[in-house]
Amino acid sequence: LTLASPEVRFKLDADSQHPTDVCMYALKEANALVEEWMLLANITVAKKTLRHFPTLGVLRRHCPPSREMFAPLLAAAGAVGVQLDISSSKTLADSLDRAERPD
Repeated sequence: LTLASPEVRFKLDADSQHPTDVCMYALKEANALVEEWMLLANITVAKKTLRHFPTLGVLRRHCPPSREMFAPLLAAAGAVGVQLDISSSKTLADSLDRAERPD
């Protein structure tokens, strides 16, 4: 079972911190092993929760990131002419899907 989508890494200029290149992150065998154990742990906890609380469910919810946390991403994207909409998770995902350097 492979759940992860391809992950990219940006190379940044040492002085300006502007992105200079993008490359695919090479998944190591150790990463896959950790993912498998995390998945097994989640399944085990889910089974135990179901056994003891069959009528209840657990929902994991993250707080939305603050606007300040997006500042470096917005600056890097803007530096290469890409505009991102961070007004909601959906608009961010859509603008990332459409992101293309103008040159």
